[in-house]
Amino acid sequence: MMKFPAFSVKMLDQIISYAIYAAVFLIPVWFLPFTTDAFDFNKQALLVLLTVVATFAWMAKSFLSGKVALPINRVAQAVGLFFIAGLLSTIFSKNPSGSFWGWPLLTSESLLTLAALSLLYFVVSNTFTKKEIAHVVFLLTLSATIAQLIALVVSLIPQISFGLVNTIGSFGGIGIFSAVLLPLSIVLLITS
Repeated sequence: MMKFPAFSVKMLDQIISYAIYAAVFLIPVWFLPFTTDAFDFNKQALLVLLTVVATFAWMAKSFLSGKVALPINRVAQAVGLFFIAGLLSTIFSKNPSGSFWGWPLLTSESLLTLAALSLLYFVVSNTFTKKEIAHVVFLLTLSATIAQLIALVVSLIPQISFGLVNTIGSFGGIGIFSAVLLPLSIVLLITS
């Protein structure tokens, strides 16, 4: 078997890490106000793009190192079963194309988004250590704080609302996002 330079595997590790860090940090604050759907589609496109980059880098790293390991634990099985359920739902849907792409429906509820999130889980679980997961939690908390500050500023100054309520999409959405993230981030930061 041909030996590849060690820097290429290290470089692929960096590509994986930066793609995942970018996804975790950018998705809560990402929006493009000049498009017809400022939030949903743009967040899905960013998620899919960064997940594809991380997945291909992970596959190339596995090929170069000669090691492929998929976790066989309850969480991985649950993610796999959830994806299979989504796939079957899309296949037997009245609108399979809309269910796959999410267009003209909500793109966040599409099979493409579910596939990207499933791939993201497997890449993270195979490449990240507990220390790197702590970095991800910190980035998510920082990004959520920025999203909450944007929501606060937009709610106080209604003159700047060019269709922007906040970067999550609605005030109810930012409330649920904050309510779920606060205890999760506290527990994960304490344990890490």
